[in-house]
Amino acid sequence: DSLESDRLNLKQRNDDELDKLQSKVRGLDNIKREINKLDTNISDYETSEKERQLEEAIQIKQELTEELDKIRSQRQDMEKERLAVLDEIANQDSIKRNLEDNKV
Repeated sequence: DSLESDRLNLKQRNDDELDKLQSKVRGLDNIKREINKLDTNISDYETSEKERQLEEAIQIKQELTEELDKIRSQRQDMEKERLAVLDEIANQDSIKRNLEDNKV
């Protein structure tokens, strides 16, 4: 009887230890799931942050391109004005020479 009682006590302790270990395993599994969720959230955040930065960079590039186009257009207009002034100067010089030639 005593042997049977010892065996039952030993079995109960083993079952108790098994329950404790299984509880720890469940706790570790829960922690692992939470870590995986955090990893996913971090990855999602990093991806969305990169996308936001890319969109911002694209917007800045577009604004700079528009500004560059305006500057190029202004430069072309200034070049046209410069050529027009040079033509006017050449015409005035030509008229002056003709007048001087006519005086002689």
